[in-house]
Amino acid sequence: MFKIAIIGSKSCVDKTRSIKEFLFKVKSTYGSTATILSGGNESGVEKDVKKIALEFGLKYEEYNPSFTGRNSYSALSEDYYKKGFHPTHFQHRYDCLLGQAERLIIAECEDAPDKKMYDQILKKAEKKGIKTLTI
Repeated sequence: MFKIAIIGSKSCVDKTRSIKEFLFKVKSTYGSTATILSGGNESGVEKDVKKIALEFGLKYEEYNPSFTGRNSYSALSEDYYKKGFHPTHFQHRYDCLLGQAERLIIAECEDAPDKKMYDQILKKAEKKGIKTLTI
C-alpha cells in the first residue's frame, strides 16, 4: 500500500486542475495500491482532493480535526473525535497524517492566511524523511 498525502489551504481554490492531473498519474501508476490521505477541510484544496480521488476510484482517508466528528472516511479512532473545539486540533491532525504518509504533496498558495502552518508541516515532513512536493 502506497500512502500519498495531499493537503492545502481552505482558501486555495485554483489548484483543481493540478490536483486532477496528479491524481490521474497516481491512478495510472499505482492503481489500487495507492491510498490518498488528506486533512478533510470542507473547502479549498482538500475538498477537491476528496472529490477527485473518489471520482477516480482511489482509496481515500481523511484526518479531519477531532471536533468535526467522525465520518465514513475518517482515518482515526472513534475516541479521537469525541473532543470539543481547540485550535491545536488543526495542526494535530496533520501530525497524525504525517505518521502514515510516505509522500506529501502540498498545494501552495502564496496569499493563504494559513501558509505559515503549511510551511511548518513541510519542514516536519522533510525532517521525518518523507519525500515532499509542492504544486
